[in-house]
Amino acid sequence: MTPGLIARSNTCLLVCLALVSPVYGQTITEREASPAPTPAPDTQAPPETQPEDPDEAQEVPDEAPGVQEEEAPPPGPTAAELATLERLRSDLQRARSFMRTGNGLDAQLIWARVARELPGSLESTRACLSLTEYALERQDPKSAKRWFDRATLPNLPSEVMAGVESLSRLSQRRRALLRRLEAWPHAPDAEGSEAQRGDSQTSIGVLLPLSGPYGRFGQMAKKGLDLAFDGTAVSLLFADTQGKASLAAAEARRLIDEEKVALLLGPVGREETRAAALVSEERQVAMITLSSFPGALEEITTAIRIRFSPGDHARAVARVAVAEMGLKRLAVVYPQSRYGLEALDAFWAEARRLGATLSVVHALGQDVATAKARRRQEIVGVAETSQSALKAAQQLAQVHALETENAHPYEALFLPLTKAVRIREVVRVLHGQGTPIRTHPAVLDVQGRPTVQLLGLYGFNRRSIVDMGDRLTENAIFAVGFAHDPDQPENHRFVNAYLQRYGAKPGALGEYAAAAYDAAKLALSVLGTLETSDSPPRTAWLRALRELRHVRGALGDRTLRPDGRLSGRPALLTVEKDDIRARLPEAEESAIRAKPQKRRKR
Repeated sequence: MTPGLIARSNTCLLVCLALVSPVYGQTITEREASPAPTPAPDTQAPPETQPEDPDEAQEVPDEAPGVQEEEAPPPGPTAAELATLERLRSDLQRARSFMRTGNGLDAQLIWARVARELPGSLESTRACLSLTEYALERQDPKSAKRWFDRATLPNLPSEVMAGVESLSRLSQRRRALLRRLEAWPHAPDAEGSEAQRGDSQTSIGVLLPLSGPYGRFGQMAKKGLDLAFDGTAVSLLFADTQGKASLAAAEARRLIDEEKVALLLGPVGREETRAAALVSEERQVAMITLSSFPGALEEITTAIRIRFSPGDHARAVARVAVAEMGLKRLAVVYPQSRYGLEALDAFWAEARRLGATLSVVHALGQDVATAKARRRQEIVGVAETSQSALKAAQQLAQVHALETENAHPYEALFLPLTKAVRIREVVRVLHGQGTPIRTHPAVLDVQGRPTVQLLGLYGFNRRSIVDMGDRLTENAIFAVGFAHDPDQPENHRFVNAYLQRYGAKPGALGEYAAAAYDAAKLALSVLGTLETSDSPPRTAWLRALRELRHVRGALGDRTLRPDGRLSGRPALLTVEKDDIRARLPEAEESAIRAKPQKRRKR
């Protein structure tokens, strides 16, 4: 925010002062016409030509010697600047509404943004005083002192301050908070506050994309933090990265250097996580990232990740197919993207390690619909099968039908596609070409040809993947980052808490809320062990994270390996009729599913 807006808002303040003070209400000409005050006997009267303020001194025009023009008033704020001030006031109102509903973390985030956006303004002062009160309520006098020091008021005479109602209330509120800080048993004093707050154990910096194109992911993560830190004495200092690497790095430096946090949580994206992790390594401050990509932490010794990556999911699916189900001949159709290549590499490496062979690999490109195709879709209301899906399915059908002494039909098809519509296209065309799909665990072959078990990742975790017609996606197995599992206590506890707080279960983005929840619980557990440590908090945080090996929470049980990789089993799901549920062992799946019925010939 430009200094001009602050200056112009102060101009509006002086206009208000004119209504309550006769001195501030006079113009320069009126003050000159007023009788000069009689000097005291032992003092010398100031020269009449000397202005009261250096800013009021102006050159006397040549054509009017001895006459001083009235100073032109500064320009008022523009429409855009007035809109900004109105928005900040509306934000403060919204923060008060959050406090009335008990949502203190959301209110804290708004106050911090207002305080940084327009420092020195009355809106910033109100926000800083609110943050001071909030920190005192959470038994955090160090953060309270830090925000209190930022709550500044205009340097005006006391009689003027008392005359303006808003300034008078702010002044009284500030004095009351000062008395509370001074009365605090271990409140930091003015001289030693920097040294005492140098490495605060109760201040945690949070880097999230709360706005911008990735704002919905950051907002979901914030919900998980709200659940975990509710009722604790930990002070969370939020920073909005907007999904940008440069902003994530800048905010990480600010939180470490200015706010003196001992731990960073977040971000969620690959590039912003890499940028923040480099700052974490440079400053030697511990960091728990919510990103799932291991490459973001390459050669970083100060950060850990707790989410399974797409590669981890692909390896888990390969282990289920090869080691548990005994499927040795595989096929893969993957998207031509960084995500698709990572999933392909991990799946094939794990399957080959377990003794499987790869019959066919097909890359699915991006199709550009022609004008005629779009027009036909508008007329009939059904999208045509994409050329890439048609080509992939035809190649898969040809390979599956080919059987020689050295070549046998594949038994499983891995589809790490991200769009449910593309998955259904491939499966539908493949079935139309005569390839049997394994829609029941007990049906291993059809007329001597092995059925194909469908495997995938989170692209299958969509309601639109359920095929209510031929049920071709029935019995598909896929790995996801998060799913509700009542048999896991931590997972079930998180889902119930989320349901009670927000009125619904976590949806498709629930993995981000669950990951933030686990990161917060992990931070709280480590914080409890640091209270008896004699080391500086930042050093103790680093040592505790480096020694950490097991994580249990809403995302399941995970083991952190020394090379930075995660070991464990992600959530495995399956399709049954019109439902998506947790996948059971093969013997149980065959027992609980209805007996497969023979399909009628058409």
